[in-house]
Amino acid sequence: MGNAPSSSVLSRSHVHISGRGRQALVLLHGLGCNQTIWQPLLPAFEAHYRVVRLDLVGTGGSQLGEYSRERHGSLAGHADDLLDVLRVLDLTGVVFVGHSIGAMIGVLAAVREPARFANLVLLAPSPRFLNGRDYAGGFETADVEELLVSLENK
Repeated sequence: MGNAPSSSVLSRSHVHISGRGRQALVLLHGLGCNQTIWQPLLPAFEAHYRVVRLDLVGTGGSQLGEYSRERHGSLAGHADDLLDVLRVLDLTGVVFVGHSIGAMIGVLAAVREPARFANLVLLAPSPRFLNGRDYAGGFETADVEELLVSLENK
């Protein structure tokens, strides 16, 4: 992200911080969701952790104008956003909980800057999101395209 002010990094990803603990717990949602999916779990987490929630850029309360096909057209760009947030908040050794595509984004970020992560909790991650000749367990391309169209029309 370079020299972007910390407030722009946090507002870009619609970051919310709550809780009483010293250990940071970072929550990242999956495709078609936003950080509100964690709402029912917050009371249990906030009693023990400093909870950091964010939205993938292009979803939820993120700054939609900051979405870029060049940056966010790959999971690496979203991993950059996650790392930007962790850097601005000066967080290392976090417990990261990622759902679906958010889990894979967390894995990419942890590979790039392992000291920022103590633990990875991966909920329903997938090594591939599209079915292929030698892989079944993802989605058909037409199904993903339909989902993306429905998200754009919300």
